[in-house]
Amino acid sequence: MDLKKIEGLRTIEELCDLLRLKRQSVLNKLSQLKKQGYISVSGGRDQKRIYKITTYKQTKSRGMFDIINKYSKIKVFPSFKHVAHGKYGIENALIDAIKLKNRRTLLAALSLFNHVRNWKRLSLLAKKYDIQVELGCLYDLARRSIKTRRMPKNIYDSLKSKKSRKTIRISQEKSDMVDKEWNCQIPFSRGDLKRLKE
Repeated sequence: MDLKKIEGLRTIEELCDLLRLKRQSVLNKLSQLKKQGYISVSGGRDQKRIYKITTYKQTKSRGMFDIINKYSKIKVFPSFKHVAHGKYGIENALIDAIKLKNRRTLLAALSLFNHVRNWKRLSLLAKKYDIQVELGCLYDLARRSIKTRRMPKNIYDSLKSKKSRKTIRISQEKSDMVDKEWNCQIPFSRGDLKRLKE
C-alpha cells in the first residue's frame, strides 16, 4: 500500500474512496499498518474514528503537535516530526506554535491558553525568543473568542510594555486585519474564530 497516497488525517469512508476497496479490506490493511507503527487512531465510541497515517513510524512522544491536538477542537496534521526531550509542556507548545508562524497551527494553539498553568514560565519563554507582543496579541484574541484562563496582571502588563510602533506579522500569510491595541496583523477571519467555539 502506498502510504504517500493516503497520508494525513483520514476517516474510514475517505480511505474506502481513495483505495477503492470495501470497508473490511481497508480495516484489515489499517490493522497491519497499525501493528507496523505507521498509524495511530483517535476517536471511537460516540465520535468518528480518525486515523493518523504517516510515512514514518510513529513513536509515543509529547511534541508540539501532540499537545495541540490533545487540547484543541481544530486538529493539526504535523508538517514535520516534532519530538521534545525533557520537560515539555503546554507553555512550550504555545511558544513553538508562535515561532512556527503557521496559520492553522496558531489557530489550533489558541485553545492552549485555557490550559496554561505556569504563566511565569510562558512569559520567560516568550522573552527568551522575543515574541512577547505576538503572545499578548494571541492571548487577547483567544480571550475574546473562547473561554480561557486569566493571565496574571503583572505578566500581562510586562507583555504590553513590549508593544512596538511597527506592525508585527504573527503568521507568514498577509492579512488586512490589524489588532490596534497590539499593532499586530491577525491572520484569522471571523469564520476561523467561530470554528474554535464549535
